[in-house]
Amino acid sequence: MTRIFVAGATGKQGGAIVRAIAEHNANSATANPVQIVGLTRDPTSAKAQAVVAKNPNVTLVKGNLSNPTEVEEIFQEDGPFHGVFSIQETFIPDEVEQGKLLGDLAVKYGVNRFVFTSGDMSGLAHSGLPFFETKRQIELHLATLPTTLGWTVIRPPAFYENLFISMMDYPWAKGVYSILDNETKLKMISSSDIGRIAATVLLEPTDKYVKKVFSIAGSSLSKGETFDVLKKNGIKFEKDNEENIPAPLLGVFQFMNAFPWEADAEETKKEFPFVKSLSEWLKTEYAPSA
Repeated sequence: MTRIFVAGATGKQGGAIVRAIAEHNANSATANPVQIVGLTRDPTSAKAQAVVAKNPNVTLVKGNLSNPTEVEEIFQEDGPFHGVFSIQETFIPDEVEQGKLLGDLAVKYGVNRFVFTSGDMSGLAHSGLPFFETKRQIELHLATLPTTLGWTVIRPPAFYENLFISMMDYPWAKGVYSILDNETKLKMISSSDIGRIAATVLLEPTDKYVKKVFSIAGSSLSKGETFDVLKKNGIKFEKDNEENIPAPLLGVFQFMNAFPWEADAEETKKEFPFVKSLSEWLKTEYAPSA
């Protein structure tokens, strides 16, 4: 029986891999579907129960990556695991420690496949931006682990979903529209495709993806092209003045101008043909209430 451990199983990326593996099970002729053990802080929450109800072969277990003993008990009691999907919250003080913990436990308990979802640009030298640097440190740690662990790093840039959320109480898309240079490519991907890519890597029977790093994107459009696509779908934004944008967020947008993302949408689709462009995502997955 194949078991996959999924960190953050009720979050965007963790939930996406749960759905992707459930889809794999539904389309598979095997009598032994992949079993998912998902980590969540509260398996009794409405959100957690919805994940279980919608996705067969999922067991949610209570745990917190900030508690190493608690997480190790899951590896002991609910394993052995064929694969691990590793993701940590951003802007938390022990993000690096959490990432290292999952890698170390994967080695200790004989995990075969390990996918860490990092961030595009995390492979650069110290960027000065904490949320890139933490992921870079986790990547560096993975590279030091014994060769028995078949790790893979996926580096998504921005998410399509970011266009419709606020960060630091400020609309992310409005900041991009206001600050990003016209020639800067806004590279994006959907969280659902991140889940599909991670599932593809974890369930690949060969070593095709082992010890590899993939910067992934579904669209690579200029700012003008991006917002033209949005306008065609009835979505519009207005420019703002720099002084109205929270300083940390403004720094991110300025960094995007100075250090463009590395992901290549065409190369991503060669490796993972199912990945959707922004236009395709808007037509098939976007919901105005999201």
